[in-house]
Amino acid sequence: MRWFARRLVFYVFALWVALTINFLLPRLMPGSPIDGILQHLTPAQLAANPGIVKTYEALVGGGNNSIWQDYITYLSHIVHLDFGISTSHYPAPVSQVIGQTLPYSIFLVGVAFFLSFVIGTAIGMFAAWRRGGFVDSVFVPGFMALSAFPAFFTALLGLYFLGLKLHWFPIQHAYDNGLSPGFNYEFLSSAFRHAQLPMLVILATITQTESTTTTPSPRRYSWCSRSA
Repeated sequence: MRWFARRLVFYVFALWVALTINFLLPRLMPGSPIDGILQHLTPAQLAANPGIVKTYEALVGGGNNSIWQDYITYLSHIVHLDFGISTSHYPAPVSQVIGQTLPYSIFLVGVAFFLSFVIGTAIGMFAAWRRGGFVDSVFVPGFMALSAFPAFFTALLGLYFLGLKLHWFPIQHAYDNGLSPGFNYEFLSSAFRHAQLPMLVILATITQTESTTTTPSPRRYSWCSRSA
């Protein structure tokens, strides 16, 4: 019970730190979130509405309030699941943008974790069966080396070499331009095609965990040999 309480406190603290950083970063960066919204307006629209900037500032949570007041308001909105208006997809709410993109993330991560479990377990079992063989000597150390890199670094390498240089995988969007989401072969095949590179990166970073967990340690292996 104490372990569970400590973990719960840790995760709550980590969530608070993440939310605080998310609040501070846009305010420490040069420029303003309003600039992204104003890009959607023409100079004639801005000239015809001189008070539109203040209106947008109030809409996204800005204004003349102190940073502490904005911080308390921000946390209150988060607690009530009110994430405000998206500045990059204005005037869509952030919750709507999340709802549109979340299914792709769930599909991507779910399929990648399932494949990593199957592939990693198979590699670990074969490496344990053929200890010292090709799989045990090449695949397992190779996955361990890949897992030593941060996931974002591996993703950048895959994006640059496999996508940008070799053109093996698409590097933009979740599906091809001009397609509308729907349960049809054209859309599903396009979405799967765009998900292949992210799946490959996830497989490269987490398959090592399954393979090394399945493979018994040399100490345990030698003990089993002696007991036999």
